[in-house]
Amino acid sequence: SSQRLLLRHALRSHFEGSSVQIFGEVAEETTQFVSAALSNADIAILDQNLEYEGHVSCLGTDLMKELLEKGFRGMLCIRSSNTAAADEVLYRNSGAHCIV
Repeated sequence: SSQRLLLRHALRSHFEGSSVQIFGEVAEETTQFVSAALSNADIAILDQNLEYEGHVSCLGTDLMKELLEKGFRGMLCIRSSNTAAADEVLYRNSGAHCIV
């Protein structure tokens, strides 16, 4: 999608020389994301609402909890348009270091 391409371009231009991988085009990539983040990531940016087939299938906060349970030590960022106070509390309680 165009959003994925824009995100990849923005991250690569701001973090020149870094490896940038983007996952989540299909639901099966969430497992690949967790594995890749655990083995090779310093920063993980997660979308809160991952939609597949027209409905939310996975929450970024659930993936953050999984990463932390499996020993992830990097920075966790959540990406969401839902930024009400209650949402921010949920993101922080799930392990987010920043909200974008």
